Amino acid sequence: MDGKDQRTSGVNPPADGSLVTWALAADCVQYAEARGEGAYPGLVTDYRRALALVALPDGGAYVVDVFRVSGGSRHDWALHGSADEDQAFASEPALDPFSGSLMPPGVEFHRWGPEKGEYGTNTIGGHNNSYGVYEDLQHGSAEATVAVDFRCADGAATRTSILGQPGAALYAGTQPSIRRALENSDRAYDYRMPAVLIRREGENLGSVFAAVHEPHVDAPALSVEALPLSGSPEGCAGIICRGEGFTDYHLSGAGPDARMQVEGLPFSATGRYAFVRVVDGRPVKMALVDGASVAFGDQAVNLPPCPEGTVLGVLNAETGDDLHALVVDADIEPRQGLPGERVIVEFGDRSTFGLQVAEVRRDGDRTLIVLSHRPGFTLSGDGQTATHTHHPHPEMPGAV
Repeated sequence: MDGKDQRTSGVNPPADGSLVTWALAADCVQYAEARGEGAYPGLVTDYRRALALVALPDGGAYVVDVFRVSGGSRHDWALHGSADEDQAFASEPALDPFSGSLMPPGVEFHRWGPEKGEYGTNTIGGHNNSYGVYEDLQHGSAEATVAVDFRCADGAATRTSILGQPGAALYAGTQPSIRRALENSDRAYDYRMPAVLIRREGENLGSVFAAVHEPHVDAPALSVEALPLSGSPEGCAGIICRGEGFTDYHLSGAGPDARMQVEGLPFSATGRYAFVRVVDGRPVKMALVDGASVAFGDQAVNLPPCPEGTVLGVLNAETGDDLHALVVDADIEPRQGLPGERVIVEFGDRSTFGLQVAEVRRDGDRTLIVLSHRPGFTLSGDGQTATHTHHPHPEMPGAV
């Protein structure tokens, strides 16, 4: 982000990030999304990453990866290959040699070394020195979908298909592989691994970096392309993944209220993420995460709004209570927990916990969300301060 390092943890507001949502859906999708605007305070208004792990019909899996960032004037999305063994790199379309550096024009890269006492110092002379570790550079456009391969000598490989964005450029090269140096900084430059960087520049910039990662041997099983959306809703992305005998459609929304309609296809959704697998022209699996509706042809799924409320109390069986539970003011019908169901707890500092739901009970005008494990925090008597029960026991003022 603007060539700056992320802030570290242990600061206020937190730079650790927080869980936005988490779900198991359609018996083949595992979805998680997290945010971390605290990493760039005052610079970003949105800083989120969503990952969907999708099981293939005949074994194996692939990952849909969507990173959203808003704010600043330069966005760099980086990816590297194996840190454990040598890999060959290839790109479709092919890239052109690049004789320059990722350092700003006229700025020299200073190799870190123990004799200089500069380990851990990324900013030298007002510039981020880390960009200088990229060598053997190639360059190309990333305004249309680009596929890059990281391949080991035995044929095992990962193909990453990166959807295009206006004004996006791709740089590929190598960077130090610290792991193979066995944490010996004197040998940090002896080992290299392939690396890719996608760059966009502009004022008050908004970017959606969408990619599909597919591990494979010999040849990938998927073809990947962008799924065009009517009206190009801001912050949203559509992806098609075609395999032998099936087609997977993914809609990634900017939030739970995002409305997405696919151009030329009877596929629409309102939500944070929607998935449809089609075989022989008919949907055989559908998923919706954190949303209201998804429809494909004459098949549709509609969901009620997610219950929200305030935590009034916390029960912990390890400290004398009858069970692990959150006492909340939300009106939720009693039931058993759904497979893999989570309640997301947001603290006053916007950090979060994802806790597994075992059961929902009613207790007078209150609801007990019974947990499968300890809650991990306590709540003050007035409900205005939460404290983690594990090190370093941070206190978080504000309602939960």
